[in-house]
Amino acid sequence: MPQQRAGCGLGMRLRRLDRNGAGLNGAGRGAVTTGALQDEGQMLIKRDVLEAIKRGEITVQFRRWKRASVRPGGTLKTKVGVLSIGRIDPISVEAVAEEDCRRAGFADKAAFLHWLDGMKDGDLCRIEIGYLGERA
Repeated sequence: MPQQRAGCGLGMRLRRLDRNGAGLNGAGRGAVTTGALQDEGQMLIKRDVLEAIKRGEITVQFRRWKRASVRPGGTLKTKVGVLSIGRIDPISVEAVAEEDCRRAGFADKAAFLHWLDGMKDGDLCRIEIGYLGERA
């Protein structure tokens, strides 16, 4: 199992929502959702990004977290299938490589930095992600 590192706020549970906005455990009724995974009402991964992960075009994601919503070695059930979560590492903005920006679906580091400017505060994390299939 991948090692967890300090930082990235690892430990928060992700609330999975069905297409009616109800948590799979019945919580969260009435929330607006597209059926994707959500963290406190915010969409975790957009549909076009999920499709690119499924095609193998995106293999890295970046997030700023106060508390992480996924764990290394875990899986996520989404509208396109099951995703695997690999390593999750804290990273400084300066240490983000151009190649990782492209692996995350950005044209270049400038596009990544523009996206990052709109993100909430928290520890920046690099997350390895992959597609497992329709069902795990």
